[in-house]
Amino acid sequence: MAETGFIPLSERNSFWPTVIKRHVTNATVRHQAGSMPQLSRLIQVRRLRFFGHVARMDTSLDITRALKVSIRGLTKDWRRSSS
Repeated sequence: MAETGFIPLSERNSFWPTVIKRHVTNATVRHQAGSMPQLSRLIQVRRLRFFGHVARMDTSLDITRALKVSIRGLTKDWRRSSS
């Protein structure tokens, strides 16, 4: 077997490729990939950006009303409109 971990085609016993059995930790992958932002931080930034867009929308739109309800909660006398 070569130093790379691969077996040449001529030495393989079956049709299926040989799997390299080398464990690589997450820390090693992150180090090799460079300084990528954390996923949780990326999601937070995009949610806040979306919130800014929705907060500036017309107050009569359903999405703006839903945002306000999610922040303040429903009022005690809330009822579904008949329309």
